[in-house]
Amino acid sequence: MHSPFTIESLSVETETIDYSLKTVAELKTLLDERNIIYKSNDNKATLIGLLEG
Repeated sequence: MHSPFTIESLSVETETIDYSLKTVAELKTLLDERNIIYKSNDNKATLIGLLEG
């Protein structure tokens, strides 16, 4: 028996965040929100790597 309903695939746009535009403090806040551990002396590139990883 065929269903009278059809399911169409939905395209979901994902927003890409450009972490390089964020400050170190903002990056650390994002990491904290995601419960990702980082060292207090990690540089911006390391923090971005953790977020993208």
